[in-house]
Amino acid sequence: MRDYTTTVPGTRAVGAAKAPSEPGHSHRSHHSCVGCGAYLSRYSDDARCSACARSGPIPDAVWADPAVAATLARWDFGVVFRLLRSATGMSQNDLSALTGLSQGAISQIEAGTRRLLNIDRIQAAIHALGVPAWASPFAAGTSARPSPPQR
Repeated sequence: MRDYTTTVPGTRAVGAAKAPSEPGHSHRSHHSCVGCGAYLSRYSDDARCSACARSGPIPDAVWADPAVAATLARWDFGVVFRLLRSATGMSQNDLSALTGLSQGAISQIEAGTRRLLNIDRIQAAIHALGVPAWASPFAAGTSARPSPPQR
């Protein structure tokens, strides 16, 4: 099929791709959130997903709260998640987008019907939440592994 499209010099045909030198062209090889790594829409020029943009960094004062510090030290992520959400106004979906855990998993962890036990997922969640080194359960003097559920 022949292309009968004509253009005026200095313009481009409708639907034609933008040249790398044109404004609005992205040089990114992948388009993911710099905060959590979630895939972003190819139409988005933002560097962060909406959940990261809404939640922003969690203030150090939240991590210094004695209740948050105690639950982190006990590796009780259900209570940690609830405390973080109440302190920051985040929803379970926001927390999900930030940590990479599903909203359903966040709900189950908060309800106590599921525990976060995989060390790799724990480390990823702690990193994604921006837990400072001084508040991390991996800090010196804390248990190196989650304790079994206590009933």
